[in-house]
Amino acid sequence: MTLLKIDNLKTHFYTQSGIVQAVRGISFELKQGDALGIVGESGSGKSVANMSILRLNAANAKIVEGSIIFKDRDLSKVSQKEIRKIRGEEISMIFQDPMSSLNPLISVGKQVGEMIKIHRKDMTGKEIKDRVLELFHLVRIPEAEKRYSSFPHEFSGGMRQRVMIAMALALDPEILIADEPTTALDVTIQDQIIKLLAKLQREKQMSIIFITHDLAVVAELCNRVIVMYAGMIMEEAPIEALFKNPAHPYTMGLFHSMPRVDQQKSQRLEPILGSPPDMLNPPKGCPFAPRCKYARKICVEELPPLVIIGEGHSSLCWLQTEEGLLQQGNPFRKEAI
Repeated sequence: MTLLKIDNLKTHFYTQSGIVQAVRGISFELKQGDALGIVGESGSGKSVANMSILRLNAANAKIVEGSIIFKDRDLSKVSQKEIRKIRGEEISMIFQDPMSSLNPLISVGKQVGEMIKIHRKDMTGKEIKDRVLELFHLVRIPEAEKRYSSFPHEFSGGMRQRVMIAMALALDPEILIADEPTTALDVTIQDQIIKLLAKLQREKQMSIIFITHDLAVVAELCNRVIVMYAGMIMEEAPIEALFKNPAHPYTMGLFHSMPRVDQQKSQRLEPILGSPPDMLNPPKGCPFAPRCKYARKICVEELPPLVIIGEGHSSLCWLQTEEGLLQQGNPFRKEAI
């Protein structure tokens, strides 16, 4: 069953310098029980696209086109009162920096309880506290009863992120959006948080959108992946297909710049040269063309079509068209289509 359907979403920021086209016509679906990864460099539009779902972008942002259909409702058009009711209760979000998301002057237990109190006005104080302690046990916060009265600065980064996960799960949402929740954590704690999210997703049959720049994290948690660049979807695929047969040069660049366990010590990583485009004046052709070693004239002049590579696997690339695959020296195999 499809829970969320985004169709041709465009989100712009209106600034003194001009209009920043942060998200430029993305479309995707999220099914019940799905774990969808969205990857890309900083500034690719990942967070803006998902903040648009809950209308949490800055005041100067506007959804100028497209729809966000959740349970037959277009979230881009519902009232502020209705979207506030949906936030936390039906769709919840974990933010990147737990320290800036928690109030340093209020105990963590009270903050999680406040979330429940706003949406469950019929619950007593004791019932709310019991629910908070239940959530703390669920996300494996040790000595939950004792830590209930602790303040954010008394927790480590990993424990603060667990508090944020507890808050996000407080009302049993159907969709959980996790915006780079492990970026500020060391690799050991990062692995614990990913395993915790994967366990909770399986047990609760919850749908997750996981935003990150790390393909290794996506491989551990997600069953589908979207690769974003310059506010557009460059490639979408099941996780196995993306790792076995990446189709877009940008996706390949991400893989080549990522360290591998089986990599030789003498083998150097290959960075993606150049910089992302200026979204005040995005290019008319493929946005990755200026950084792509396979780019041709048409890549710069015209936006490529969406090419179907296989089941659930598509790529926005001229080189994947029939004409491009037949070009001499093309790196892509014809049988890939």
